[in-house]
Amino acid sequence: MEIAHLIDVASLSNHELFTKVIAEISRCFKSRDKKERPKTWMSIAVQIAVAAAEGQPGCASDWVEQFNVLSSDNDTGNNTNDVNFSEALNRLNAKECYMKRLNNVLGHPSLSLPNNILSVRQAAGLIRGSDLLSKEDNHNDDTVKGIQISVIKLLVKTMPQLGSTSPCDIFLAVQLPLLQSVDRSAFTNGGLSFPSKDSEQEFDYLLGLDCSDLDFDSVAQVGEKRSRSYIQHSKYTHVLEAAHLARKGAVRAQHGAVIVFPSPDDEIQVIGKGWNHDYLMDRAKTNKNKVVLHSECHAIADAIKRHGEDE
Repeated sequence: MEIAHLIDVASLSNHELFTKVIAEISRCFKSRDKKERPKTWMSIAVQIAVAAAEGQPGCASDWVEQFNVLSSDNDTGNNTNDVNFSEALNRLNAKECYMKRLNNVLGHPSLSLPNNILSVRQAAGLIRGSDLLSKEDNHNDDTVKGIQISVIKLLVKTMPQLGSTSPCDIFLAVQLPLLQSVDRSAFTNGGLSFPSKDSEQEFDYLLGLDCSDLDFDSVAQVGEKRSRSYIQHSKYTHVLEAAHLARKGAVRAQHGAVIVFPSPDDEIQVIGKGWNHDYLMDRAKTNKNKVVLHSECHAIADAIKRHGEDE
């Protein structure tokens, strides 16, 4: 089994994995005659999803092939338990599922090879998997802490600067809410190194950051002006602000933007913020119901509404 598939399923919640498995199987019917679809297709698909969620060998991919094998076996098809999506999902032991899928990755022999380095996205996905595990009331579980240490080690291997000069770059790679779910000791035990006391203090500050505290007034209304916001923090703060704004996005791709530039007092001047979202249009005038307003355009419009075009 390729490790990429194992990482993919380890980074998803059980609900997300169920949805992905069943959707992939459902799509295979689009090119077929509906008469060829077995009556028990959903039960078979749920059976495959359960196996994938439980981390059973060979069940992290090739779900359509598994479906074809099971549906062609009349005995298996007729004897498949008629269990629906919700029932099967609720029967799972979430802790055991997340732990098994993560251990399938961490125990994979290819990870011991010196040249096998995961992508940042893959390592971040494993941190997300450890976050899902920790949410199952396992914050003080030593086994969970050990998994967190292991996934942080994989990220440090992918981003060597985390263990030398720039530990705070971890906030550029992994979403803050995921990092906040990791036990604090897992970062140092996982290989993060702080070159100075200041860098460690900055790390702890960012790790404990509540982005809602950074929000200045909601986006200004047309013609309304408000005072600028000055925040004497690092670049990481504003990246985290932009990520926080992105979570407000109601469209498929979520982006956030913060417009900043230095002030005369060496502080950071924040003049506009935005996120991408649907903007409703007058169909009678534009022949469109809505358009997607990009986050940077929203931030520019916010800055103009707050401070005027002349400033």
